[in-house]
Amino acid sequence: MIEHLWTVLCTKAIYDSETNNVSLIEVLEQINLPRDISFPVQVGIKLDLVAVWMRSPINKPTKGTARVTLLTPSKEKSKPVELPIDLSHSERHRSRFRFLGVPIKEPGYHYFLVEYREQGKSRWEQATKVPLSIRLMEKSEEGAELRR
Repeated sequence: MIEHLWTVLCTKAIYDSETNNVSLIEVLEQINLPRDISFPVQVGIKLDLVAVWMRSPINKPTKGTARVTLLTPSKEKSKPVELPIDLSHSERHRSRFRFLGVPIKEPGYHYFLVEYREQGKSRWEQATKVPLSIRLMEKSEEGAELRR
């Protein structure tokens, strides 16, 4: 069985080949946009969504698929992105979903919906929803950079 451990949204995930550890750079919770921006807009920011999976029981190899869908405040869903989960040779597996920009149609809370499906099964299970707040800057904040 596949077990979801955690998922984090950041601007860059760096993998250390010696230790097999990952460094998550600029964990992202919010993007500030100018108040006068016209929607829809493609926000040109690179994002890494890193999910960690574990097999359970620990001694039972398994495989599956992870998928991520962006859910807007008005409940519209993007086309899902899928990656394999391979727990056949190791106890844990990391999935890195890389986005080279984010399509935004409105301000408010957007969610990266993370789901998984065991190999041989048809049902998707929700692992987590990672929020990203899209906020319009106040006049006093104009000229400020994107806040992460």
